[in-house]
Amino acid sequence: MVSSSSSSSETEGSSLSGTPPKPHPMSTLLGYNPESVLDRVAYRAFSIFLGPAKFIADLTDKPQREQYPWYHRRFQRVPTIDECYTDDNVCRFEANQQFIRDRQVDRAILNILQNRFWNCCSHNMGKEFAAADPRSPCYQLKQDHATATTNYYIKYGDTSVQAKAEDMLMKQKHRMMWERRHGPVGSGKRVVAEQE
Repeated sequence: MVSSSSSSSETEGSSLSGTPPKPHPMSTLLGYNPESVLDRVAYRAFSIFLGPAKFIADLTDKPQREQYPWYHRRFQRVPTIDECYTDDNVCRFEANQQFIRDRQVDRAILNILQNRFWNCCSHNMGKEFAAADPRSPCYQLKQDHATATTNYYIKYGDTSVQAKAEDMLMKQKHRMMWERRHGPVGSGKRVVAEQE
């Protein structure tokens, strides 16, 4: 009996001993007082109107939220330069910015592939010259890096650092014209037989 009275006095003493009771979550909003009948009625009326809107917002927003935490900024894709009108400067600017970001991503991919190849070579005791052998553990990494380098050069090679999306579009157009006339690039010029 003594223990029960001492425990009840301890709980009362803890609220009176200087630690204030935990405030109600709505107490900071517009001076809400949970002991006031008028404030409780206003809170219930407010939640009646806010409840359905909050339910619908949670229902529609949660499926669209990203579940995976991305640690870099993700830009929305915009129309490419061939889809922009010539007098639409905003579209052309966005296409150029997207082109710059894509080129940076392609460079980063090349660096990653090169680092993987060199890490494989150093892990296998510096046998980078033996990577030409198909039985080498680094052979596939070397082939992937060579293919990515070739594709990067096809897309961005022989251009300046300040090249824009329009320049790359013209480069692609000239390459397609060359291939139509002379065959694939690297196969040499095709000689057209003269008709008599």
